[in-house]
Amino acid sequence: GFSYLTNKNLLKEIMGGKVLLIGGIDTVKLHGGKPEDVREDVRKTLEIFKDCPGYIIMDGHNVAPGTPVENLNAITDAAEEFGRF
Repeated sequence: GFSYLTNKNLLKEIMGGKVLLIGGIDTVKLHGGKPEDVREDVRKTLEIFKDCPGYIIMDGHNVAPGTPVENLNAITDAAEEFGRF
C-alpha cells in the first residue's frame, strides 16, 4: 500500500498498470475530517487512477483508532459513485 503523502501522479506514471496499487486516501482527513472531506479526497484520487488497471482505493493500512464510522462509510459511498469508469 502507499501513503496519501505519495506523489500519486508520479506513482501512476512509473508503476501504473504494472503492479497492484493500493492506498491513497488521506488518513488525516479520514480520522479528523468530515465525511465530505473524505468523499472529495476519494473523488480526486479516483480521478488520478481511473485509467490505471489494478488500483484499489483504500487507506493504505493506517486507520487510526477512533476514526469515525461515517468517514469510513464515505469511502465506500464515494467509491461507488466515482469509481465506475
